[in-house]
Amino acid sequence: MKLTRENFASHTEFLLYETGFEHGSNNHDYEEFVMSIFKTFPSPIETLLHAGVGISGEAGEILDALKKTWVYTKPLDVDNLKEELGDILFYVTALATNIGTTLPELMQGNIEKLRRRYPEGYTDAAAQRRADKIGGEK
Repeated sequence: MKLTRENFASHTEFLLYETGFEHGSNNHDYEEFVMSIFKTFPSPIETLLHAGVGISGEAGEILDALKKTWVYTKPLDVDNLKEELGDILFYVTALATNIGTTLPELMQGNIEKLRRRYPEGYTDAAAQRRADKIGGEK
């Protein structure tokens, strides 16, 4: 389904509902699981850096998987991409939890930001204008 201004809200609300994020049931269980195995450090900034570096490392693995398809014309390894996206979700959840926020809060904030940025749907001009930022582009 192509997302448009007309169906963006209903599609996003459906995704939140289907994943259990709307009511937080699955999200809370996942946060607890992540925090039960995520290595923390004595210094809060070290714990945050652990999560941030993890996100960066996993993003690099996604780029490498995409490069293999783009440069070497290998078939896209969707299973590997799912695994790496799950790893990013793990680190994003750890980072979010350690700064006192939740995935649903992040998702809602992102929806609100993108609705301001793209009130009529995506355009390159709207992307460059960044209307959600005070004074435009930052």
